Amino acid sequence: MKKPATLAEAAAIAQFRLAIIAPVIHGLYPDPSRAAYYERVTEKPFTLPDGSTARYSPNTISGWVSKYQRGGIEALMPTERADKGATRALPDTAIEEIHRLKQAFPRLNATSSGQSPLSSVSACGENCVRSLAPPLQTEPASLGFGLVFLPHILEDK
Repeated sequence: MKKPATLAEAAAIAQFRLAIIAPVIHGLYPDPSRAAYYERVTEKPFTLPDGSTARYSPNTISGWVSKYQRGGIEALMPTERADKGATRALPDTAIEEIHRLKQAFPRLNATSSGQSPLSSVSACGENCVRSLAPPLQTEPASLGFGLVFLPHILEDK
């Protein structure tokens, strides 16, 4: 779906979404459950207000219901991505830090540690090196059950 150019187009999209979720909002769907309703209505593509067609997942329809319940029809209006125009690539300093950590702890991964020491890298952008671990001389201490204690990850910098 292309970005709506006017408030009227955004309102038309919100009304379109409301028409799809109205049976759920009012408890009038004929299916045995909400999930079954979402599955049924997403089997075929929808014709959007601008004439184009689109397919939606059941989770998208469920998300519209949640948005409507929290904010009414205004919440169903399309919004721009918060990160629009921002690069999603990691900076070189983050990539270097990832390689350094991988060399220092070759067996450490997200499943064995419970939380990856790299989990904050993708979200932190340019500031990621400050939030990552300082150089360590030994492997992290094991807590059993596949969990590893990484105290430097928990510290506020």
